[in-house]
Amino acid sequence: MDKINEPATQSPSTVRVQRRRPHYIAGTFWAIITLAAVFYTFSSAPGHLNGIWIGLITLAYTVYLYRGGRWVIFFF
Repeated sequence: MDKINEPATQSPSTVRVQRRRPHYIAGTFWAIITLAAVFYTFSSAPGHLNGIWIGLITLAYTVYLYRGGRWVIFFF
């Protein structure tokens, strides 16, 4: 009557948890885009501060990809 000790109810001790792989290629691509946005911000005429926002967003996305993010946006 007691099903606690039956093998069918026991959880396997060797269950492998699949970790997400980092996306190094896409992360490197977005890191280059981040650097380009930062250089654009500091080398352009005053008032072009859109590079700061683009740089911050792509930096956050790059970190997300290097930490094994699920969604990858990659274009040429």
